Amino acid sequence: NAVLDKPDIARLPVVLVHGWRGPDSDRLEDSEFWHLARWLREDGFTPYYATDISPANTLYENALRLREVISQARRETGAEQVYLLAFSMGGLNARAYLESTLYQGDVARALILGTPHQGEEIWQPLLLWEHLAWADEPSALELTPAHAAMFNRTHSNIWGVPYTLIAGDARQDELPTLFRELPP
Repeated sequence: NAVLDKPDIARLPVVLVHGWRGPDSDRLEDSEFWHLARWLREDGFTPYYATDISPANTLYENALRLREVISQARRETGAEQVYLLAFSMGGLNARAYLESTLYQGDVARALILGTPHQGEEIWQPLLLWEHLAWADEPSALELTPAHAAMFNRTHSNIWGVPYTLIAGDARQDELPTLFRELPP
């Protein structure tokens, strides 16, 4: 087995931002990122998990919390900047921070995975039902196409933070039928 050298890149802290419904415990070990955090550590990165990011908060409130987590990571590591890795609605929370006056020049690059930048058309009835009948969470409305369109009209990457956006087509043959029937 050959051992590959680590690429020559800055080993900045990595702030991980979960999707719409993170773990109830709000712990990295219970999140979708637990494997990734281990791999990041093995490669010399220090992962931080954005806690207190909640669907009960607005995007702006979550952006405020994200700013605090980034500040903590910088303070504890002495780094001037961090990398952001955000999944699903976490990408909207990251954009709400990066594309606002809250941003403090503290993110070197953002990797945004599977984020519904145009809203969730197929889930809109469920989102509206959830908002009206169940949890009254602002994030359910913020995931609708109408809100996404407004968000996209009023937000842009004014600070020039490099983004990498990754999305996929859920209709591949090897996926379960449910996923193949969803739109890309």
